[in-house]
Amino acid sequence: MRLDLGTLTLTCSLFAQSADTLLSYASSPIASHLLDKVLTSSAVPPKYRRKLFLAFMGKYDALATDRLGSRVADTVWATADGFMKEKIARSLIPHATILGNDRYGRYVVRKMELHLLQRRPDEWREAMIGVKHHFAHEKEQQQTEVKGVEAEAKKEGKGAEGETAEEAEKRRKKEKKDRKRKERERDAIDDVFEMAKKAKKERA
Repeated sequence: MRLDLGTLTLTCSLFAQSADTLLSYASSPIASHLLDKVLTSSAVPPKYRRKLFLAFMGKYDALATDRLGSRVADTVWATADGFMKEKIARSLIPHATILGNDRYGRYVVRKMELHLLQRRPDEWREAMIGVKHHFAHEKEQQQTEVKGVEAEAKKEGKGAEGETAEEAEKRRKKEKKDRKRKERERDAIDDVFEMAKKAKKERA
């Protein structure tokens, strides 16, 4: 992919500006479209876009509450990779309440699902960037086991009508405990008979 001289000059000029200047560009009806072009143009390599993402770091709350800046924030979100999305979203969590009360900020809060990231980050990563948590398979296995218990209870006809998965699991554990208790009782009886046999042999 070639980077033409005009785009390169434009991009380098942008990165020479301070974060506050870039923020003012994002609030400008004309300059904000310039930022959009840098973010979405196929002529701009990803490493340059990443520099722009990082230049706004710590300023995304101000970007999100501006009428035009919120649109730039939306473009940033659409073009960022998974790692950068989480970095941006986490930087906004401390400002979630303020953003939620702002006309434009609340859109960003919903878009980035900040409350989900704060409460259940694993689910957020799976929903927002398609990254499945490495413990997810354990959850699936537990669900499969519960379904198996329900199917077994239904097959044996022991489960009550409308029995929940939790009730079925408790019943299964109780049945297992009862079986072990009966086995111990049988073993105890066998020991008594065995002792009686030995005593009879000794007397004989």
